[in-house]
Amino acid sequence: MSRIRMMFTNSFENETYRCRECDKDLEDTEVTDRWTCVHCEQRVIIDAPILDQEIVRKFPDEVTTQDIFLKQDHQSHLIHDIKQNKSGGYDYVLKGFGTHKQDKNKFAHILY
Repeated sequence: MSRIRMMFTNSFENETYRCRECDKDLEDTEVTDRWTCVHCEQRVIIDAPILDQEIVRKFPDEVTTQDIFLKQDHQSHLIHDIKQNKSGGYDYVLKGFGTHKQDKNKFAHILY
């Protein structure tokens, strides 16, 4: 029996979605619960008026040290190091900020 992974995210007002692979804008019904395109299964690019740059949403365990993490206050920081913590979540060591604790059940916003 497979387990369903319950994930949460903070969305932005008036988000729009685009698939670079399909080269088209997407309706929210064309975006999977994994933030991929229903047509090609590639990661969806997200834009919103409040953001300075486009983002993608990643599972916490997909984030790498080359990613630029977008905090809730919309400040972005390069991820210098990643460590799994005792609760199963992740500690992202952010350049110029310190450590951000990422819940294992919450998508990470990464600059595209």
